[in-house]
Amino acid sequence: MGRPTKWDAQLIDYENYRWLDQQEALAAMALALLASLTKSFLDEQKGRNLNKSHPPDLKGYGGKGKSQLLKQIDEYKARFGVDLERLECFETVREVELARNSCLHNEGIPTEDYLKLTQKRLLDERENINVTPKQLDTMIDELSRFGDSLKKAMREVRKAAKPASGA
Repeated sequence: MGRPTKWDAQLIDYENYRWLDQQEALAAMALALLASLTKSFLDEQKGRNLNKSHPPDLKGYGGKGKSQLLKQIDEYKARFGVDLERLECFETVREVELARNSCLHNEGIPTEDYLKLTQKRLLDERENINVTPKQLDTMIDELSRFGDSLKKAMREVRKAAKPASGA
């Protein structure tokens, strides 16, 4: 085997670039999936059985341009008296949502909101959003803990609502 040629170096550089590109795509998909599952979970926890005792505001929660997550924070506070931001591991919910937005709408470059409002745990050595398998496991664990905290809070809301809906 001879010495590496200029062509070999170019090929290796290209393959490294492709590998980084694929990693970013996988990170975007993983974050999009986690954010979607979290949104669905938040929607499911509101449940239709609370519409009578805790009816939604027909005007909505928050104005135009407000993120889905901020609207959900406002809705949970206004309807149920549950402050999502005080629940265990909420910071992970926010980081996943903002990292997802950075990946899908800003080519993996962190947005100003991501940089200001998160712990910036998902920045790689190039200062782009990326997710390692270990980080993914950690986020899944933390989102699960957030889910447990929210279920507990909503169980209390449902318990308090039963007499009102049963009257």
